Amino acid sequence: MSRNAPEIALNPSDLEPLERLVRSPHTPQGVANRARIVLAAAEGLSNQQIAERLHISNITVGKWRTSYHHWGISGLQGFKPTGRPSKYNSKLEQRLRSLLCQRPWNGKRRWTVRVLARHLDIPPSTLHDMLRKMRLPRSRYLPWRAVRA
Repeated sequence: MSRNAPEIALNPSDLEPLERLVRSPHTPQGVANRARIVLAAAEGLSNQQIAERLHISNITVGKWRTSYHHWGISGLQGFKPTGRPSKYNSKLEQRLRSLLCQRPWNGKRRWTVRVLARHLDIPPSTLHDMLRKMRLPRSRYLPWRAVRA
């Protein structure tokens, strides 16, 4: 059973913005490639012909051709990324910040990544990524120093 690709008929008001997307040096290449797909589809080429011309897969051509058919130029901007959720959230970051403001327990002189990770019940690599993302200087957690008011 074969599926037919939607026909793309461009009017002059749609043609100009698509050509501008392809020509502009400021257009992200993904969006420019999607505009090329639509322009080639408007020429009457099949998905396979477009895929050969642009050196991309048939599935990609079909996806963006259908997206343009349903939503117009705004459908070429892409979709919200999917996938695994972030390893850490703002609640965990707040817990980390409050912990860093406290003196380490058990007479320890410093917070270490491993001690913090154990206390927060997360892997040390995740904690290290969080600390880098937060751009905290190492002096905030290695060694611990009392903040003077």
